[in-house]
Amino acid sequence: MWLCGITKLHKANPVRRITSDATSWVATHRQIAVLALGDTANTAALPPIIDRLHDHRWWVRTQAAAAIRLARAGVRIGRRRTGAPVPP
Repeated sequence: MWLCGITKLHKANPVRRITSDATSWVATHRQIAVLALGDTANTAALPPIIDRLHDHRWWVRTQAAAAIRLARAGVRIGRRRTGAPVPP
């Protein structure tokens, strides 16, 4: 059942919807946005997260670093030992 929810979330294009909050003038909005972008585990979410690594608020920077770890954990990179590409 939870897989259906993830599929629907992916179709809603959360990266496009959340990216604008990553540049909000409110630090809390930026913090929540980078966490949400990291939760999407989408490679398109990495550029706005990386931009927040230079935020003037330390808690936004630390959440951006944590979000990068979340995003990287959800994205399979590289090849299998057999040489076949890793499926998405």
